[in-house]
Amino acid sequence: MTARVLAICVVVFGVGCGSVRDGDLGVGDDFDQDAASSADAVPAAGEDGARGPDGSTAGASDGSVTGASDGSVTGASDGSVTGASDGSTTGASDGSTTGASDGSTTGASDGSTTGVSDGSTTGVSDGSTSADGGGDASLCSSTMCDVSRFSGTDDERIQRAIAAALVTQHRTVFFPNGRYELHRSILIDAADARLILRGASRANVVLVSAPITLDTIVSGVPTVCLGPMFQIDRGGGFTRMDLLIENFTIDFGRNMTDPIYLNAGCSGSAHGVRVGNGWQTGQLRLNNLTILNPTGYGIGIQNAGAGDISANNVEITNVYVKNAGMDGFDAKTPAAGNENLLIDNMMVDQIGFNDEGSAAGIDIRYNDFTVRNVSVITEAERQNPRGRASNTGIRIRDGGVHHGTIRNVYVRGTGHALFFEGKAPTLNTDVTIEDFIVKQFEGTGVYVRGTHLVIQRGCSFSGAPSSRYLYVDPVNSDPATNVVSVHNGYDATLCPAYEAVGYHP
Repeated sequence: MTARVLAICVVVFGVGCGSVRDGDLGVGDDFDQDAASSADAVPAAGEDGARGPDGSTAGASDGSVTGASDGSVTGASDGSVTGASDGSTTGASDGSTTGASDGSTTGASDGSTTGVSDGSTTGVSDGSTSADGGGDASLCSSTMCDVSRFSGTDDERIQRAIAAALVTQHRTVFFPNGRYELHRSILIDAADARLILRGASRANVVLVSAPITLDTIVSGVPTVCLGPMFQIDRGGGFTRMDLLIENFTIDFGRNMTDPIYLNAGCSGSAHGVRVGNGWQTGQLRLNNLTILNPTGYGIGIQNAGAGDISANNVEITNVYVKNAGMDGFDAKTPAAGNENLLIDNMMVDQIGFNDEGSAAGIDIRYNDFTVRNVSVITEAERQNPRGRASNTGIRIRDGGVHHGTIRNVYVRGTGHALFFEGKAPTLNTDVTIEDFIVKQFEGTGVYVRGTHLVIQRGCSFSGAPSSRYLYVDPVNSDPATNVVSVHNGYDATLCPAYEAVGYHP
């Protein structure tokens, strides 16, 4: 890990834009563990997980540098030796050998082998991980696998810590405060993805795309694209998902100046968190994340490929997305659909910096969803290197959305602010939107299509001269089942200051 700065970071894992699953990411790609959140908890000096002033050591309570009960040494200042009591070595200066007493090897220079005694491998050169015990769990404490205890580049250390955590009982990876320079996505692809990825503090654990790249195929042509920070993906889907990612700042600031940014077919690749496939059982939780300058989506649920399975039970809480290339949050859907989404306390601040079509602050394709305490602030249209993006606040997509609630919302400066997209015969149904302010829009404040809708206790005002505060589509809506009551103008009693909702940095 390199020089420390104040920042915040979030990470999610998946499969590279076609590098693992061909054609998986192309143009417009567009726990049972009830562990306490322990947000912003930083181990003190001498506690497991604490980091020495040079970043090299983790001091156990008995004062040993590694924390092994025999006082063996790990993480010398040059990172070169472990010096376990049996004379084995780990982390030679070239990163090539572990030299465990059984002669197995870990961390070869190409990153290809773990060399556990059963011959299984972890950390191959494409950054994929396995749950077969390839990680060196002996470097983990009883409560966590501290990234700083593992050797290699930031990319290698993180993947090795993940591989180790997957074979522990706690399944927790801890990131000490600091700046992590990454060139490959943080990948989660174990069939049993019960895992906690936790930063010491949101503002001070910064994951930097330096840049993250991936090799893919675009229209039959090999292409290098910018990649997501967290890649959560597995061909055929996950057997079990209980993944929590919290307390991170993810920074893609360098992407906008990298020539790869403009490669054809790469517009939708660099997401803060990308979910490429779903799971048979379990949940995904993203908490306390700041995502800066993603050239793709802030968070993208992208399980729409042939054979992909549902990504059910997703919770997104306390998230700030700034300057998204495309959507702040986007969801695709497999044939079976996605169910159970919660977005709570989220702010999307500017979108459409890399979109040649239509971007949205929040794009919903889930059944049984709740979106609450959310702000979307952006320009209505944005000229960008790929064309011109028309920006929407909250978009309920094309007939695939049923049974949901949107409450306590503030949207400012979009084209359409609240927009139901579905048309007959696949209309959206049973959706409630209430307690909201939409303002300074150039298209429509509230655009209504669907049946069994309740839209009430909202104020729509200060639109452009040609805009409409409310439009009810006479062909694609049902006045017999819909209840629509939107106030044309601002009423402080009816619509209090919802601009205070959402996470504000």
